[in-house]
Amino acid sequence: MRSRAWMRLAGPVLLGVAATWILVGSAPLHVTNIAWLAKGDAAQHYVGWVFFRNSPWQWPLGRSPDFGLEASSSVFYADSIPLLAFPFKAIAPALPVPFQYFGLWYALCLVLQATLAWHLLGRVTPHTELRLLGAVFFLFAPTMLRRMGGSGGARHALVGHWLVLAAVALCLDAGPVKVADSSCATWKVAKLKYRFCPRITPWSDEISNAGPAKVVAVASVPSVAT
Repeated sequence: MRSRAWMRLAGPVLLGVAATWILVGSAPLHVTNIAWLAKGDAAQHYVGWVFFRNSPWQWPLGRSPDFGLEASSSVFYADSIPLLAFPFKAIAPALPVPFQYFGLWYALCLVLQATLAWHLLGRVTPHTELRLLGAVFFLFAPTMLRRMGGSGGARHALVGHWLVLAAVALCLDAGPVKVADSSCATWKVAKLKYRFCPRITPWSDEISNAGPAKVVAVASVPSVAT
């Protein structure tokens, strides 16, 4: 039974890998390839990581004393995805120079986007083909693709739309909410915000600024419907 579950999970994971190959390509996945990070916001993200990597560990965590004009700054404000910056800084002596993880972040986001979409769609249909087809729409959502490039430039941290899906999944998996208990839906999202997101969401930067309010609004829908 457990092996069947793993086989079913392989579908959305492979779908996310395929989307990575189509949307990102192989070049950004090479950790020593920084040519694609030479312009716009992407350059700022990479530079923020380099300064943080080369600085000593300091308190508060994330402090990057050499990043900023005559004033210490933080890796959080460089949009350098601290969720990955922290562990890679910990093993920095073993990493090549140059090193970038933004291509890996794209791959992680797309795989998690497909997997969580698959999970949510399981509430609508048990059919594997329909769930995979629905996951494709989540993977190629224009709002997410725009953050991967386009006229506005790449905003790596904002590709983490899977965080919104994770919050919705947490709310729905907790069961129905009565209309009279209007605070329950918000509380379910708050459990993600304050137990899960302090470790994930702020470390993926800007999505934490715009995401929670929207997630609470979406999460309130089941309570009204019930």
